[in-house]
Amino acid sequence: MNPTDYSVVQLREFLRARNLSVSGVKTDLIQRLEEYSPNVWTELRQRSIIEDPNERELELVRREAELRTHTPTTSARSPTINDGEISSTKGLKDLLCEFDGSRSEFRRWKQQVELLRDTYHLDDNATRVLISSRLKRKALNWFDSKPEYIVLSATNLLEEMGRMFDHRPSKLTLKKEFEQRMWQPGESFLEYYHDKIILANRIPIANDEIIDYVIDGVPNSRLRDQARLQRFQEANELIEAFEKITLKGSSKPE
Repeated sequence: MNPTDYSVVQLREFLRARNLSVSGVKTDLIQRLEEYSPNVWTELRQRSIIEDPNERELELVRREAELRTHTPTTSARSPTINDGEISSTKGLKDLLCEFDGSRSEFRRWKQQVELLRDTYHLDDNATRVLISSRLKRKALNWFDSKPEYIVLSATNLLEEMGRMFDHRPSKLTLKKEFEQRMWQPGESFLEYYHDKIILANRIPIANDEIIDYVIDGVPNSRLRDQARLQRFQEANELIEAFEKITLKGSSKPE
């Protein structure tokens, strides 16, 4: 990840963790971090990989792909399922998380399957074996329920799984969930803001409307009115204005 890929909010968090000033625009924040430590971006990337299991899995795939790209071989052939332990179905199982039939996880899991297939040039048989080896609970019961599933191509098998497990909420439901997310008593404004943005990304919401929606989620009418009068243009301005405020009482809007 490049330094400019981080949001202003993330950069300010990195600075606070190091007891550095959080003032200035994005370029100032990046420069301040680089002056603090030339290796700061490597450290932050490694930390995010450790904290995020999904990112860790994808990073393992990337590293293995890089090793294969830069390792001399006796022939010009591309890596295949027979190229060694890491390219075997057994070796790749450790790079793919299990899927138990959770509807909210199918799309991400399918992307991992396709990434492994494309990175290691797996043929259809190897891909199908890899898929079936990582199914658990409801997903495995579904796969075992029809003998025909075992002979489907990997592409068709993923399509059938999508029909069964990829039933995400409608846009209307997602938008209602987004609009109903309020800033809760005892919760920091930054926690509320991050959660609100994650919900917004699922719809998505236009960038120029985000700040208004975030303000709408503030239950205190006086604070809402003050925020609107400020006419905030940047999210970091809104966060700075609210970061030291703690809500008390009910989260219901006044």
